[in-house]
Amino acid sequence: MANLMKLMQAAKKMQQNVEATQEKLQTMRVTGADSSEIVSIETDGQHRCIQVKLSESAQTLERTILEEAIQSAINSTHEQIQQLSQQEFSQIAEDIQRDTDSD
Repeated sequence: MANLMKLMQAAKKMQQNVEATQEKLQTMRVTGADSSEIVSIETDGQHRCIQVKLSESAQTLERTILEEAIQSAINSTHEQIQQLSQQEFSQIAEDIQRDTDSD
């Protein structure tokens, strides 16, 4: 019965940590840019676009080059959010593992 209580406490703690991490990810800001820094895009942790900035040179570019720069900047923000999310949730898993190993 004691093991069941420990398991339930660990599950509750994990749920609290996941919820806190989700809130943290929602409020974070990530900025991504294409390799030439023609386009810069800021998003939140839920991949919602907050701001788009174009360099002065963007106005003179061909449409296809500008489209590729936008795509690259968007992909950059998505990759950053994915990495940050993975780090946060990996930390939760490590904490849980450490807690269960110490019991």
